[in-house]
Amino acid sequence: MKVVIADRSENLVNDIRKLLDERFSVVIGAANLDLIQFICNEKPDILFLDMTYPGYDGITVLRAVRAFGMNAKLIVASRYFSYFVEDALEELDVSYLMRKPCNPSAVASIITQLAELPRNCRLSPPDVKQQLKDILLVLGLSPKYMGFSCLMQIIPMALEDFSQYYMKQLYPQTAKILGCSAAQVERGIRTVIESAWKNRDDSIWSMYFPYNNDGVISQPSNSEFIDSLASVLLKVKEE
Repeated sequence: MKVVIADRSENLVNDIRKLLDERFSVVIGAANLDLIQFICNEKPDILFLDMTYPGYDGITVLRAVRAFGMNAKLIVASRYFSYFVEDALEELDVSYLMRKPCNPSAVASIITQLAELPRNCRLSPPDVKQQLKDILLVLGLSPKYMGFSCLMQIIPMALEDFSQYYMKQLYPQTAKILGCSAAQVERGIRTVIESAWKNRDDSIWSMYFPYNNDGVISQPSNSEFIDSLASVLLKVKEE
């Protein structure tokens, strides 16, 4: 089965290819090519398309390749989806929408699942916990740290009620779930954020944390990190 991956991130496509190479024939769309002609020539069984692939409009690309008779299962990725875009993608029989930045393992998993389904089947979007996990992994936070588990608990709590106090409510509630102290929760979250921030990819972190006046990203505090990701998930939930 052939998979074509067309995404602006070289790191992402290379990581996906490594995860899929043993099970699929994976072809990557290089820069400066005629993307529509390339996809039609390759005749993929599954196409993963970055909706903002350089020089192209994703909907136009999909309409063109569908018009040429391409019958692939479609996965599209974008940072934003509007009602107009979602309606257009539904008409184009897109199987799955992914919000960027994408976790390579999540993409590989979706492709593997789609490969086992009939072409007209659609996969349900992941729940909030899975979306949160994907974001944390893309930002470089390691599940090996206790703080990762703390964030997996505390961010959904913040999402439900942004008025809650960290020291009086969120940290103690998380500590009770994980069987530790509120101080350990605070310290664990701070540690995992610091570790990821030191090795960050600014092109990804800037999607969640803005550059300051000096053109750099300041390390977010625990509350800034939690509030930012909870706000992102809230937008996804409301769309």
